[in-house]
Amino acid sequence: MKNFTSFTLTNDKIMFSVNSKFYLVKRQNGYYYISIVYRDEINKRRYKYISTHTKLKSDANKFLSNLKAEQSKQSSIRNQIYKLSDVKNQILHYIKINRSNGSYCKYEITFRYLIKILNDKYVSLITFSDIEFFKSELLKRGIRETSVNSYLRTAKSVFSLFFKLGITTENKIRFVKQFNIPERKILSFSNAELILIEENSDANFRNMIRFSYMTGVRISEMINIQLKDIEDGVINILNKKNFTTKSQKQRKIPINSEIQKLINDILGNLNTNVLTLRNPESYLFNNKGVKLDRRSISKKFKNLLKKIEMDSFHWHNLRATFIMRLVRKNINPLIIKDLCGHSCLAVLESYTSSQFHDLKSAMDA
Repeated sequence: MKNFTSFTLTNDKIMFSVNSKFYLVKRQNGYYYISIVYRDEINKRRYKYISTHTKLKSDANKFLSNLKAEQSKQSSIRNQIYKLSDVKNQILHYIKINRSNGSYCKYEITFRYLIKILNDKYVSLITFSDIEFFKSELLKRGIRETSVNSYLRTAKSVFSLFFKLGITTENKIRFVKQFNIPERKILSFSNAELILIEENSDANFRNMIRFSYMTGVRISEMINIQLKDIEDGVINILNKKNFTTKSQKQRKIPINSEIQKLINDILGNLNTNVLTLRNPESYLFNNKGVKLDRRSISKKFKNLLKKIEMDSFHWHNLRATFIMRLVRKNINPLIIKDLCGHSCLAVLESYTSSQFHDLKSAMDA
């Protein structure tokens, strides 16, 4: 794998990111040095000093000019040699460190589509037109406009990182537009719909569904809950070595009597003391001790909804159901935001629109 951001010294020649900054500084010994500020492979700011071996400012400026010229020359060469596959792992490494697991999956899939549709093109040669072609090809593959927009946002973020890390000298795709899709509110399930869903679920899957709409946890959060995260009357939603919440915020969800009964049913407990006798590293929901896969859960739920002719919904609507139940109880929005782990109140707004069963209840009151 080529290292496209770190510097190399060969016969006093140095190569940095194209976006590095060069400054001339004079030290107390009277000699001039070049201070170089650059970004490493995880976008962390780094510093390097190079001596000009002179106390004359004119000679130091000449040294700086030569260094910049060499940098420009090397950058021009480098910009032609990196294909998408060359830089994929470096970018994904950065995403894995700085973003959630869900984001990592989205970036990985986006790279896969980019490489296949654009024939693993050289990064510096990818244009505005290429990304427009990328959009149209995704549509031809039956991917919905909302999902295409999501992949496009990720692609633009990738190219922004290319620019920051010096892989390209400009972000040519930043002006590519998303599809214009009317804003759609996130629907919640009515009690009658939940009963129908549960009646068509097996016992284990029914417990997962109930846990989701009783706690409001995201599907990725749910499958990463371990027994050690449940203590002192709360469920701790934590960032871990191989998992980060969507907002990167940790939170506590108080356990009420209804949730406690559900947890005991999941574990087969007759009383709450049995919980302490189990392996604290075990996952609350697992398949013979193995952590569940979010895609499998989502697919199974989608098939269930299709069977009962509710295929306009998906798993995330269970989270919306939890939120709307709190809204109908007139709970403070700030408390709802903290319970759900939203980054801001604006995110919460998309969940809180009046829905048909709310309007019907108002008319029947």
